[in-house]
Amino acid sequence: MKLNKLLLVLTLVALLIAPMGCIFSPDDGGDGGGGDTGMPPATTPEQLMKNFKTVYTEMLIDDFVDLLHEEYKTILLSETLDEWSWASDFYFNYTDEVTIHTKMFRGDPGVDANGNTVHPIDSIVVDLLEPQTTWDDIPEDDQWFGGFNGKWAEYRVNIQFFNADLSHKFEVQQRVLFYIVPVQENGRTIYKMLGQRGLALT
Repeated sequence: MKLNKLLLVLTLVALLIAPMGCIFSPDDGGDGGGGDTGMPPATTPEQLMKNFKTVYTEMLIDDFVDLLHEEYKTILLSETLDEWSWASDFYFNYTDEVTIHTKMFRGDPGVDANGNTVHPIDSIVVDLLEPQTTWDDIPEDDQWFGGFNGKWAEYRVNIQFFNADLSHKFEVQQRVLFYIVPVQENGRTIYKMLGQRGLALT
């Protein structure tokens, strides 16, 4: 089944698709997930985005966690807040995203906005992760990400999430603003994912 109306792209990433989406709620409990692959350090924004694609394609929870800045936020659209009542303060934070992705990557069942169980995701295909703008400085007065001395860019995203029988598919097609920030790690500058913001569909 293909679901075309996206309310919010991951972090990308929670997986929220309307009207019957798939979410791995922090309320479900549990932990776990896979190891990492020793991906190249994200010394450029472009390498960070390559690592992001690998994380989703190979469903690597340790590498996913390593991508995120501790102040990470996925900014929710108003429609999403109506659907997911446990979302706090208009965004999913670092802890929310780590919990959600741990459950998704290890193959836990999901729950839709009506509380119905959704079959586990078995594989993920990133068909498109294409920059639409160059990386630019985040304005200091940005409501969510100002003050971090980070950068932002707009991407077109197409990601497909498959269930076990390969006939039940969720498809994310969205324009997304990615926010990143440089940090010092082991004596060098690398980039971390500071946040994502899906643009409303028109």
